[in-house]
Amino acid sequence: MNGWATCCRIGVDAVKCLSFETASLLPDGFKPTYKIPVPGDNLDTLITKRFIFTASAIAALKAKVGVGQFSRAQLLIALIWKVRISMAKKKDSLQIFPYNFRGKTAIPIPSNGAGNLFINILVRFTANDDKNPDLLHLVNLVGNELRNAAESFGEAETAEDLFLSATNSSREIHETLSKGDTEICILTSLSKFPYYEADFGWGMPGWIASVHKDVEMVLLMDTRFDGGVEAWVTLEPDNMVRFEQDPDILAYTCKTSDYFTRCLLGSEK
Repeated sequence: MNGWATCCRIGVDAVKCLSFETASLLPDGFKPTYKIPVPGDNLDTLITKRFIFTASAIAALKAKVGVGQFSRAQLLIALIWKVRISMAKKKDSLQIFPYNFRGKTAIPIPSNGAGNLFINILVRFTANDDKNPDLLHLVNLVGNELRNAAESFGEAETAEDLFLSATNSSREIHETLSKGDTEICILTSLSKFPYYEADFGWGMPGWIASVHKDVEMVLLMDTRFDGGVEAWVTLEPDNMVRFEQDPDILAYTCKTSDYFTRCLLGSEK
């Protein structure tokens, strides 16, 4: 996106083009062993809404969780997952989110390498007698899986190592979906992606938005102002009502109109 903007504003010679060198790393004839079932076409019934977590709300949430080193994305993944678990009525839950492994392996993969260079990280929660899971517990679960992925990919020296991890991840998702006894929560984060730097020649973007999805999922994006995060949540209508009425969502998000009013008045820098 930024390359396209730079090309429009300055010229193609100023653009750092995508690298296709990663094609040489792929094992010849590699094919995924497990296919992920695709949900039925329910685009018309799903609802997408935007929930804004301001920087001050995220700081308050971090203070509530307590001592620990964790990112905004990690914290919000855990919070939104907590809400989804509470909605699942004591059902086991599997949180799925992608992990970009560019620059994180012993294999020289360029940061601008083209292709789906990621693996799905899986975080499991087993239901127990508690009505609501502890947020700190979920934050630690997410953090542990991120650290495990970082260590695993840091040790990967061959493409086969990467694809073994990808295959194991796909197999686990496939088996879980096939059994049908676990709530599947899909999330992806574009936090810290520099979309707001994409100047096509008429200034920085005023707002970056997400399109409607055809599957229940969550997309995290940075806000235009104040260092907050927008969560674009796509759910079935009944689930959306329960999600937006959850005490944590009510406590730590603000109305879109209120947020932009404060931004326009200059109270949120």
